[in-house]
Amino acid sequence: MLTKTINTAQVVPSWMNRPQATHYLRFRSQFAKGLPKGALAPEEAETLARLRWVRRNHSANNPRRPEFPFFAPRFPASRAYPVQIPLLDGYDVLVKDESTNPSGTHKARLAWEVLLLHMNMLEQKLAGRIKSVPGMSIISSGSTALALADTFNAFGAPCPNVLCSDTAPESLIAQMQAHGIQVHPERLGRRAFNSDEILRLTDNEGGIDLTGGRFAIELSRNYYDWLSFEAMNLAPSVVIVPYGTGQLFDNLLLHLGAEVREVNGNDPRFAGDRDGLSRLSVIWVSAGASSIASKLAAPFLPGSTKDDCIPRNNLVSQLVKGGIIGRLSRIYEIPDWQLLDTMRLAEEIGLNAEISALAGLAWLIHNRGLIPKESRIVVVNTGNSGTED
Repeated sequence: MLTKTINTAQVVPSWMNRPQATHYLRFRSQFAKGLPKGALAPEEAETLARLRWVRRNHSANNPRRPEFPFFAPRFPASRAYPVQIPLLDGYDVLVKDESTNPSGTHKARLAWEVLLLHMNMLEQKLAGRIKSVPGMSIISSGSTALALADTFNAFGAPCPNVLCSDTAPESLIAQMQAHGIQVHPERLGRRAFNSDEILRLTDNEGGIDLTGGRFAIELSRNYYDWLSFEAMNLAPSVVIVPYGTGQLFDNLLLHLGAEVREVNGNDPRFAGDRDGLSRLSVIWVSAGASSIASKLAAPFLPGSTKDDCIPRNNLVSQLVKGGIIGRLSRIYEIPDWQLLDTMRLAEEIGLNAEISALAGLAWLIHNRGLIPKESRIVVVNTGNSGTED
């Protein structure tokens, strides 16, 4: 049971303001009274109390009750603003800037969804359906790991264990460890690891693999659902996003396709013209296996290889032919020199982005002739984790 003698400095997380803290302490007291003795470890009870308190005003898809960011939910969660670039004169270009998210990237959205899985496990343990809450593991080159750590730490939950490349800079490993992450360096480039191997290599056998396991496949369908609707609601002709693991690809296709087909009814988060959605082109931008864009070119991550891109491009082609998505839609690959040119430009215009996050803008600048003038183009900047040279 939660302790009755409360040290508020330890109990109240730093992200709560004073009114929130006062309300939370009352909520926490009531939660503690109803908690069966021994049902949860004290730290698990603390985590669940914080999560229940935060979740009391959230919803799955009500734009008036958004869930992200958890400490100040809003919809849209990140800003979109016009950029003036001489090479793009004649186009209406908006940057959807995910660098303003907690941890500085779109991965903060993923981290929140993963934490909700942890909450579900705590609820199952409390109900007596499972005896222990499994730990989590993931392969990460840094940004996902740090986003998960920031989110889990905010609720006092144990961070997922991370399998990273043994060529990762010592400074990055130290940064992850400083966030409470158990880091397990491994030679990753030689082949893809299955879930059992990932769990074994991270000392987490019997846990949950977030890289490509059963939970990850189902969970990833909603990693970027709110972001997908935020982009669609900007009434674009074209949306351009970086392509790394393909999870943002999958989310955009899933929710765009559902709205065009009106599958399962109309999602209340969509506030645009449904009749024009089928003309919306979505362009995903990848890079070669040895690219400086390490978040895009990660051969050890499911979804990131050329072999993964081929069936996805085939799927996009079928959707174009079926009138579900615009004719320019596909996965493109860009060379490093275009990324470097765009990196210099981003610094000039004050765009906070690491190299991989600029893939969409880089593609647009160098392939703008493919898009009709006066088109409204939404370019997603996936942000800056500070982990990519």
